[in-house]
Amino acid sequence: MCRQPIVKTLNAKLLAAALLIAVLPVTSAIPARAQAEIAIGFQTFHDRLASYGDWLYSDRWGEVWVPDNVPEDFHPYSTNGRWIYTQEYGSVWATDYEWGDITFHYGRWVNDPADGWLWIPGYIWSPGWVVWRANNRYLGWMPLPPDDDFLRGNENASFRYSFGGRPANFNDTTGYYGYSRWFGPAYDEARFARNWVFIDSGHIGDAGYDGYSVIQAAEVAAIVRKTHDVTNYAVVNNYIVNRSVELRAGGRPGGQALQVRQASDALKNPAFIRTVDSGARLVTETPHGTGIANSAPRPSPAVIQTLSAGLPKYSGRSSGHLFTKDSVRTAPWLATAARRTTAAELRQQRVNAVLHPQGKADRGRDNGENSAAHASTKDQKNLQSIN
Repeated sequence: MCRQPIVKTLNAKLLAAALLIAVLPVTSAIPARAQAEIAIGFQTFHDRLASYGDWLYSDRWGEVWVPDNVPEDFHPYSTNGRWIYTQEYGSVWATDYEWGDITFHYGRWVNDPADGWLWIPGYIWSPGWVVWRANNRYLGWMPLPPDDDFLRGNENASFRYSFGGRPANFNDTTGYYGYSRWFGPAYDEARFARNWVFIDSGHIGDAGYDGYSVIQAAEVAAIVRKTHDVTNYAVVNNYIVNRSVELRAGGRPGGQALQVRQASDALKNPAFIRTVDSGARLVTETPHGTGIANSAPRPSPAVIQTLSAGLPKYSGRSSGHLFTKDSVRTAPWLATAARRTTAAELRQQRVNAVLHPQGKADRGRDNGENSAAHASTKDQKNLQSIN
């Protein structure tokens, strides 16, 4: 059965002659293979990832996952994997990690200068959540950072990203896609360069990129300045398709032969491929912070029970921003969070006192009508003094 694709696109740019890549049409996105249904949600992700890493609480991001048994230079969408061009979804990240079908296709990775790469749970499937750049020689990508909507629990596939309230323009790297806001002026171009993987475009079809990726941070930073954004995702028949890079079948000078594959060949468990709508319906089960230090909400007892007992085994380091099941109970930032909550509660009490001086709400009106928008002129002045 063939349906007319419904397409939404961001930055409709294709790598044409500059990359010497011919366009291959992506067929209507349909499930790769009939599979047993997998319940997508935090509990499923938590249970499946718990054996491969640690669930910790970050005062910046809320609950995060850190992989175990990875090298010190582990880099998402680089270590132990490759891009495969698929008939259904365009370029899909394929990995040998058992946990990769979740963490490279759901949620966001963020490179915390103190704690390394952290995975933040999300629930909309993608061939790979990355930003792309290219010129006539290089092709590069980096994990897409968590944007404002994602952190608010309003994850969607509109592809209209913003960081700190400012719409994202991936050609403009001056704010480092939110990183400078989160980590301050000490976050510089060299740190930003560590998020990127750049290779000669002829090697995009190779089995791995360790021998071909640019390593030196200064060189990567220079390439970032010389390349332009080619990020291009679309929603086709309710599935996300990656059109950022279109590959041709056949050999490339200096690279491996490219093949158009089925998505079932790229993923260990294609049952994780889900529609946009199925993910967007999920309510955030573990609230996020805003990325700013001490912004994460106080974890509930239920959240605390999902945390690991120890810090990541591969490093064991602690920056004071990651907490275990035991240490989160006495985390110093929780006192700040409690003070913020108390201040908000006190403010609300003062607002209520202005709107309802007798302590009685007008039961004949709904909550919207009992708001500041419907207060008297005198009450409006009093409310302004509270704000």
